[in-house]
Amino acid sequence: MISEPISYRQILQQRLEELTKRNPSYSLRAMARDVGLAQSLLSDVINNKRGISPERAIGVAQALKFSKLDAEIFVLLVQLEGTAAQSIRDQLTARISELKQSSEPVMLSSEQFELLTNWINFPVLESVDLFEEDFSAAKVANLLGIEESSAAESIDLLLRAGLISSESNGRFQKTNKRLQLSSIGPNYALRHYHREMLKLAADALETQSNDEKFVGTATFSFSTEDLPKANEILEDAFTRITALAKHSIAKNSIYHLGVQMFRMSKKDLS
Repeated sequence: MISEPISYRQILQQRLEELTKRNPSYSLRAMARDVGLAQSLLSDVINNKRGISPERAIGVAQALKFSKLDAEIFVLLVQLEGTAAQSIRDQLTARISELKQSSEPVMLSSEQFELLTNWINFPVLESVDLFEEDFSAAKVANLLGIEESSAAESIDLLLRAGLISSESNGRFQKTNKRLQLSSIGPNYALRHYHREMLKLAADALETQSNDEKFVGTATFSFSTEDLPKANEILEDAFTRITALAKHSIAKNSIYHLGVQMFRMSKKDLS
């Protein structure tokens, strides 16, 4: 039997969590208003007490501004839960898997989703390479300038997410497990993560010397037809720099590489 995917209820819960993190005044009541459901019904749906129809799921997906692909997956998940026949369930599951593979990323676990809510988690992960057998919350906290309790919480999260492992001799190791992102739900967390890193980059402009960082900028007129080629160039640069980092000898610091290329004009010329 085909392994079944994440439920649509989890997607709704993740979306609600992201919206409340972005706007603390946002609530279940506000989300119910946005999607056109009674608050009690939405609460029951998220808590697996009641369900929604595929027809209603279409409206919910539109209200939450899912992409066309994400909306189709969401509706299929609703259909999957409401179907008893195993043969049909297998067909729906196969279709959902096909759609997810077509967009490459897959769903994060709840622990992996949480990784994106705090910028310290990935530097803590990379600290394993620096300290090796001396890896500890105290050393990581000193390296990153954070509280030891925060470092300890991050280490615990990385263990639960399966990105590091603890050996019988007390040593920690990176599992080299690939962190994969889905365009449903967790992508909102990814946007939050990017915003946090942009704040750190702004701080680095004032606190780090030119010998410690690279900052470059350019503004130019451009054809949107050339954007795929520009993406290829940037992806190649990422690949080369991360390969350089992987083979770096005597590592003694942690860096973040971030690139932004975006349209400044409000619309294209016809």
